Amino acid sequence: MNILLVEDNPRLRDEYAARIKECGQAVVSASSSEALHTLRQSYYSLIIISLNFSEGESLDYIRQIRGIPQTKWSYLLMLFESLPAVDVKALLEAGANDYFLKSLDGQNLKAKLIVIKQHINSLLSQKQLTEQLEKSTAGQEAEKAIQRQYTFEKIIARIATRFVTSPDFEAVITASLEDVGTLDHVSAVHLHLFNKTRTAFEETYGWSSPGIRSPLEHLKASFPQETTWLLKHLEQNKIFNGSDLSTFPDMTPAQKNRLFDQGLQSLLIVPLQVRKKLVGCVCFDNTGTGSAWAEDDVTLLKLLSKIMSRALERDMVAKQLRRLEKAVESMPLGLTITDTNRKIIYLNPADARIHGYSVDELMGQDVRIFNVSQKRPQTDYQEMKQWKGLERESTNIRKDGSIFPVWLMSDVVKDDRGEPIAIVSTCEDITLKKQAQKALQDRVEIETLVSNISTQFINLPLAHLDQATVSALKAISTFLDSDRSYIFQFSDQQDRMTVTHQWCVQEAETLPDPELEISSQTLPWWMEKLKNFETLHIPDVLDLPPAAKAEKLFFQQQQVLSIVAVPLIYRESLLGFLGFDAIRTQKNWLQEDIRLLKIVAEIFANTFDRRNTTLALRESEEKFRMLTETAPMAIFIQQDEEIVYANPAAEKISGYSRAELLAMNYQDLIHPEMRHLAEKQPLTKVSDEIVPFRFQLKINPKSGQVKWIYLSLSLIEFQGKPAVLGTATDITAQKYVEDELRSFNVKLEQKVKERTRELNDALLKEKELHELKSRFVSLVSHEFRTPMTTIASSAEIIKRYHQKLSSEKQIHHLNRITINVDEMTHLLDDVTFIGKAEIGKLSFDPIPLTIQTFCTELVEEMRINSKNKCPITYNNQCSFGEVELDEKLLRHILTNLLSNAIKYSAPGQRIDFSTSNDPKTVMFQVQDYGIGIPLEDQKGLFEAFFRASNVGNIHGSGLGLAIVKRCVDLHEGQIDFSSQPEQGVTMKVSLPLHVSGKNEIP
Repeated sequence: MNILLVEDNPRLRDEYAARIKECGQAVVSASSSEALHTLRQSYYSLIIISLNFSEGESLDYIRQIRGIPQTKWSYLLMLFESLPAVDVKALLEAGANDYFLKSLDGQNLKAKLIVIKQHINSLLSQKQLTEQLEKSTAGQEAEKAIQRQYTFEKIIARIATRFVTSPDFEAVITASLEDVGTLDHVSAVHLHLFNKTRTAFEETYGWSSPGIRSPLEHLKASFPQETTWLLKHLEQNKIFNGSDLSTFPDMTPAQKNRLFDQGLQSLLIVPLQVRKKLVGCVCFDNTGTGSAWAEDDVTLLKLLSKIMSRALERDMVAKQLRRLEKAVESMPLGLTITDTNRKIIYLNPADARIHGYSVDELMGQDVRIFNVSQKRPQTDYQEMKQWKGLERESTNIRKDGSIFPVWLMSDVVKDDRGEPIAIVSTCEDITLKKQAQKALQDRVEIETLVSNISTQFINLPLAHLDQATVSALKAISTFLDSDRSYIFQFSDQQDRMTVTHQWCVQEAETLPDPELEISSQTLPWWMEKLKNFETLHIPDVLDLPPAAKAEKLFFQQQQVLSIVAVPLIYRESLLGFLGFDAIRTQKNWLQEDIRLLKIVAEIFANTFDRRNTTLALRESEEKFRMLTETAPMAIFIQQDEEIVYANPAAEKISGYSRAELLAMNYQDLIHPEMRHLAEKQPLTKVSDEIVPFRFQLKINPKSGQVKWIYLSLSLIEFQGKPAVLGTATDITAQKYVEDELRSFNVKLEQKVKERTRELNDALLKEKELHELKSRFVSLVSHEFRTPMTTIASSAEIIKRYHQKLSSEKQIHHLNRITINVDEMTHLLDDVTFIGKAEIGKLSFDPIPLTIQTFCTELVEEMRINSKNKCPITYNNQCSFGEVELDEKLLRHILTNLLSNAIKYSAPGQRIDFSTSNDPKTVMFQVQDYGIGIPLEDQKGLFEAFFRASNVGNIHGSGLGLAIVKRCVDLHEGQIDFSSQPEQGVTMKVSLPLHVSGKNEIP
């Protein structure tokens, strides 16, 4: 097959020629003008035209070529960059035979050339027949052959044209089958398409000649059970030529009879492949008597199969392209495709919308129209071949000239030989992202400023308060670009206001002398708003309402153009306000600025209240000293094991002078018999409430005569350090009366004991129930209070400060809520489990378990859940492969034992876990080296809500071992333990391999 390639671009001409040679074909290359001369000199069986002509120019050039006599029998193939931009029907009528996409790979090009070669062979046959007709005297037979061949080629061309031009795919198939069947005078023509698994016909098309019953429905119903012989041929890409079905060896007699019942005698079936994959078949069939299929029949059906294959492939590609185009058209990112000269050949609506153009305005434009600097040098072809793509932030320009930030990603599209053919770029408008980043940065700066101010005022000495307040005003004013800031504080009756702190730029004047008070009635509108706790934001003082006439005059006298004021509120009480002025130019404060000022105002209000509280406390101390000096009861303060204050009443009761008492410890005065009482009673403080310690003691006064006192001790803070406040009352006379009553009380107590003993037996069970309820209430009160407090605290923080908190801090508080909800859910699950166990609602459902696998996975879970607090050593000595155990109950047993071992062990302490067995029992042992269990607590270890006395503040519900005991009982097993305080605990669980089936919890 000799080929002429027509291409005006030398580089592309060499590229396409090389690809054709790779397919094993010889080729001659020429430009469009050279080709017309070359065709007049020689005959070429295939002419390939690759020109960027317009529609009219393409049609004219095809007509010029067909006007050359030597091209009468040539096959004319058009090459396009994409689907033809011209009317395909017009191309075929002008003389073109087919078209081909330049972008298809070499494999598809080779397949295309094979098909074209068959067409050319047909053309050559027709040419030879014509030449014979001119020389032969028997012209009639040759004319018939030529006429049949011409009709043959015409129908094939018409079928190929239909598939290219018609949108109705199914109608084209039906019409094509009719054309072929009529041409070849067969009884029926069928097209069958398989489903993906080739277990049924997904689609079936057919045509039957008049009077012939179509066997389509029978074939669909009988596939595949009666057509294994057909699949066997088709899967091997073989043509089935069944001239006489009665002699075909691969069919059973029953299968042949069923085909005969349909009137079938001979079949010709050609496999249908798309991209070398079997998708169906095309077949001829004849009824009546069997007949041999001629070579023309086979050729016709093979050509039909190839046309159908190309049509199906084109339909698949078109559907994929439509889906891809729809996705690209709807994507939010801009997508642009340019040629190697950076001319836009495609862009989606999003890209046009981002840049303020329509799609039509940008098609064919240089992509550098988007660049802020359009003088940027163009990438040359060699650089493009080495380009690895890019991904970066940049700035683009819109049609209206506005510049905006974008995120660009670009890459080069190359052909099979690595040559660049296009550049694909995506563009994302990141204006909103940049604004969000700026807002986040401002928020971080605000939080940092507030944090610094808040930290500065923590534990600040009162002497430095005024200086720190002015520094804070300066920092906030500088951050918000304000000219003047100040704090006004109100009198207790809110009828007067005074400037207590202020700061201003050099260009601004300060407010009136701080010593000068201003009457609140001077600014009535202003005061009404503040008393309602309103924040006042006035961008322009001249816009104040008529009701604020006095305020407008006052602000103008102070040269104020804009002002914002935030009330200072503490415990629903108005202390004053925090103000910021704009003097040089007007200013409109943002809502984010005002939120910052509200937080700062709250800090100032708390600080001023603390100062007032401190001053009041000093005054209270003076009053306390005056009262204690005249009090009738002894009052003393002890600090660092020495009495640092004693009033006159203490001197009177003890008999010692104040100087002597200040060198003593109050315990030195206690009678030796009772000194141990004071030593054993530690002073405590719960939250902010002082818990006093009160008791009666004998003391040794200086006179040597023993006295009884009623002593009360409390923890206080004295001069910034912890101290003990003691009060003592002389109760010696009262104790004498008590001695007289004691003998009477002894007798009375004896009678009470007897009656109590009678009641104790009757109330024993009720007492046990009461203790259980008490432990449960205590558990719920303690275990729920802490997580509920944490949840409430985190929720309140998110509610109040969610706009100021960073994402990480919000996630931190949400995680705290989730963790505490999980803890409460786990506790409720344990209580529910115990409740079910108590009423016999737990079931025992054994299943085969592999001990080593189950325990290994469980140990890994415990390590992860405990964050590897304690290393767990697992030693499996169990020889059984699988055992029948209840997996859920076993998980409860081992999880609680391992959890307790981790919980009551110090971080890093080893935990030993082992499994073993004897002929009838599988045994589990967990040993830790933690705090152990006191001997007196071991008897109640498996009771619900029971906790050992040495657990301290270690979190727990007292339900774990109770759950373990009930799960072991359901297995009819045993649990034993051994423990010594501070030496750890060893828990041993033995579970029988076979149970009686009662499974009752005792």
